[in-house]
Amino acid sequence: APIISDKPVVEQVKENNPNDPNVDLSGALVISPSLVDEVRAIQESKRDTNDVFDAVEQQAEYQGGMNTFMNFLQENIKYPASAQRANVSGKVYTQFIVNTDGTISDVTILKSVGFGCDEEAMRVIKLAKWTPGKQSGRAVRSRFTIPINFQIPKSTEVFNAVEQQGEYPGGMEAFGKYLQENLKYPAAAQRDNKSGKVYVQFIINTDGTASDFKVLKSAGFGFDEEALRVISSIPKWTPGIQSGRVVRSRYTVPIAFQLTK
Repeated sequence: APIISDKPVVEQVKENNPNDPNVDLSGALVISPSLVDEVRAIQESKRDTNDVFDAVEQQAEYQGGMNTFMNFLQENIKYPASAQRANVSGKVYTQFIVNTDGTISDVTILKSVGFGCDEEAMRVIKLAKWTPGKQSGRAVRSRFTIPINFQIPKSTEVFNAVEQQGEYPGGMEAFGKYLQENLKYPAAAQRDNKSGKVYVQFIINTDGTASDFKVLKSAGFGFDEEALRVISSIPKWTPGIQSGRVVRSRYTVPIAFQLTK
């Protein structure tokens, strides 16, 4: 029968000494740099193909290179009319995923400009076809960020007629009210009981400011000077539009000076 002792039995185990010639190390695992790389490659190959990489060994690229991509943007992006009317410019930062087949998905805006610029940037980005990025020798989904600059070109050309005419804030009725409230009848003209009509011409610039004021038809007696004084102080207008872009346009206004009977 077994003998049960109330004292624990301590078994002494001899520790293996690696330097002991009697110890066999032939089956031991030896870690080497090449083995680490091999294990990493195996792990990457088993990674879900739906995973998205923020950084890859070989970056995704637009077919033809980035210069071609810039040309693609230039040819396809249309400056939103609302942004042109408001004279809004700026840089939209878009982020998207280049899929393993080169298509674009998950387009988002990281930094907005508004006035239709964000939507236009997203529309054009979705049209592009890319070469996907690669990780461990295989095509993977990768995240990409692109800034798209919306800038109204400064033009020196002045249009005498445009498709969409420049407009005073509030319309022509508000412009007439502005003139009525600000014009002062010249004292010399009042003394001589003179009346007249002055034709003033000016340019509405792409930012809505007015410049290049001049009198086309004079009325004398201080009327010209008073008309120019008031016109040169007008607030910003909504600029004219030609072929979908904001342009400088020439504007002529008749200002009548008439004494009330």
